[in-house]
Amino acid sequence: MGRTARPRKAYRPGRVDTDPVETAIAMAARLLPSQRRMLRQPLRVAFSGLLRGTGGWLAWCAMADAMNVAEQLALRQICSDRMPEIEAAQAALHAPHTRHAQRNTWTLRPEEITALRVGSFFHFVQLNYATQGELRESILAVQRKVAQALAGNASPSAKVCVGGIHPSTATNKHASEATA
Repeated sequence: MGRTARPRKAYRPGRVDTDPVETAIAMAARLLPSQRRMLRQPLRVAFSGLLRGTGGWLAWCAMADAMNVAEQLALRQICSDRMPEIEAAQAALHAPHTRHAQRNTWTLRPEEITALRVGSFFHFVQLNYATQGELRESILAVQRKVAQALAGNASPSAKVCVGGIHPSTATNKHASEATA
């Protein structure tokens, strides 16, 4: 070997599904009612906390994560006609974040409350129609987008509300185990 040759990497086998047909069926299935409840509950708690002004950073992160996932689901043609409402909810999240940095308050204005309520409603509708695979891919897309934004590699036109979904969050096989 010459001096410029790099040593070979050790072989690391990839993940192998023991039953690929079962995995495909699970990813094509819609979310179960218990899964939808589990995904909706943190958003409801966060929204009520922000309404009262007691939500804080964690509530804001939960709302930002939900709206980012809603955006990705809309890009996958689930309630895609409601993208303006979802983008309005993301813009409504930007304002209290800015105010918190200036005045240390998470208080929402009436138009922000309306935008977040409408955005949350359409995200709940999306969860009724999304498959487990679509939700999983949307969460992974949000994780990649947030990782790029945190690394400073996001495009100038990208609008990212960096919440609690980070690439270090475990990406599980089923959407029921992932947090939105």
